[in-house]
Amino acid sequence: MTQKDLDLNWKPRLPRNLQRGIGIVGAGEIVAGAHLPAYKLAGFNVLGIANRTRDRAEKLAQQFNIPNVYNNLDEMLTNDAIEIVDIAVAPWVQYDLAVSAARAGKHLLCQKPLHEELHDAHRLVDIVTEQGVKLAVNQQLRWDGRVRAVHQILREGWIGFPTMGTINVFIHNPWNLVFMQSSKYQEIMYHSIHYLDTIRYLFGEPDRLFCSTGSKPSRGRGAETRSTTVLDYTGGQ
Repeated sequence: MTQKDLDLNWKPRLPRNLQRGIGIVGAGEIVAGAHLPAYKLAGFNVLGIANRTRDRAEKLAQQFNIPNVYNNLDEMLTNDAIEIVDIAVAPWVQYDLAVSAARAGKHLLCQKPLHEELHDAHRLVDIVTEQGVKLAVNQQLRWDGRVRAVHQILREGWIGFPTMGTINVFIHNPWNLVFMQSSKYQEIMYHSIHYLDTIRYLFGEPDRLFCSTGSKPSRGRGAETRSTTVLDYTGGQ
């Protein structure tokens, strides 16, 4: 196989219309360091931002030339030019905001996890479906160029039939963040969720799943800070 044969389609396709108005709720590190720089690079049309503390939203609006700063989501929803709402807040706050935006007819980009409780995540999906709007969860690792290239390599059968795939990660995570400390779940919901989604993207939905979790001795009986998860697939699938 020559280099010419390896025509990897690793770049995601941009939408045909880059002018759809985007409103962002949240002005934290993920918005400042990831969402807004990516939107600027792609040429997306960010029309407004809202945050619990207005000064943080105003700072980002000035930095990224966002024309409107709102005190809250309700104010933002009055702008008919905003078609998509990017909600970048903690999941237990995200639910009510997403419901309000969906009922206002706005499409949604939500952060992962969609909710820490499965039944509430299902309720949100049901509400969005009833309103006839689209909801995406920001599972960004599957859009990484390297992961997309691996997906194509597997799909085209360039390396034969895969029998096992592993992701091993050992890093220091800031478990002391305020919103982390108040969560019942930590490592799986806010770290390994990336890798679980990536495995599902590469290999599909597993038939069984086994998971063992633990935490640092210094944390006592708090939420998990490490996990070992096995996604089991029926042979031949």
